[in-house]
Amino acid sequence: STVSICGYDGNKNHCAYCKVGRGYPTYGITCQSMSGEEYEHIMCLGWRRCGTFYYKPDLPNGCCKLNTIRLDTSRFVINKEQRKNLNKFN
Repeated sequence: STVSICGYDGNKNHCAYCKVGRGYPTYGITCQSMSGEEYEHIMCLGWRRCGTFYYKPDLPNGCCKLNTIRLDTSRFVINKEQRKNLNKFN
């Protein structure tokens, strides 16, 4: 994998989780492609992803606890309410 280091962003923005706090400073990298094993490894280390940008919140300097949601896509079955919400975007 080819990784570009974006560094540390110490700016705290509005928190999308609690809506009250100032959010989290983050460490960041970009990567165009990554193996499944590498991806699983960094996710287990607390990294998160948005497209090709991978970031790790600086938890001790953040405003609230973050919760990671993992989903086994091979067993996922969409329910009526989820389909209704999905259709709002289509």
